[in-house]
Amino acid sequence: MKALHSLLILTFVALMGACTTVPKVQSQYDPQANFTDVKTFAVLPMPTQITGADPGAMVELAGPAKQAIISSLEAKGYTEAPEATADILVKMHGELLPRTQVIDTGYVPSYYGDPWLSTYPYGSQQIVRNYEQGTLAIEISKDTGGQRDLEWVGWTTTKRAPGAKINVDSVVSGIHEILADFPPEKK
Repeated sequence: MKALHSLLILTFVALMGACTTVPKVQSQYDPQANFTDVKTFAVLPMPTQITGADPGAMVELAGPAKQAIISSLEAKGYTEAPEATADILVKMHGELLPRTQVIDTGYVPSYYGDPWLSTYPYGSQQIVRNYEQGTLAIEISKDTGGQRDLEWVGWTTTKRAPGAKINVDSVVSGIHEILADFPPEKK
């Protein structure tokens, strides 16, 4: 019976590790911002490194990430322009942070000796899971007289196994999903 209990716990852990959720996109914007006059954009230089990632990760990501930003905004009718003349400036950044999740499975039968004679026939089982939480963010600002004012930011977070390679297709997909919320609908 104890072997069956251990097998059920291992199955639960395996299923939790295999579960993936669709990343939720969030965004915030300055309620005073006016996006109706925006016609052009410029993509600011890509970061050279992602916090918590391998130092060379951006070598592989920079080109596809920049192209994803350009194609997303062009699909919305915006035109790419030089930074000095663009209506909006677009900046991408991200980070990977180590996280730990403790799952309490609740009370489970413990069969140490005779369960009918035991004062505490149930015990608690915890499962500890280490993962990395990745955050991808896109910031949109306007250059007003030499000062860049942040007017919109969109981001998404996702979980991944510690040390897993960054998936370029996932980053590109995340950029498209984030920019789908731009420009914001006034509420």
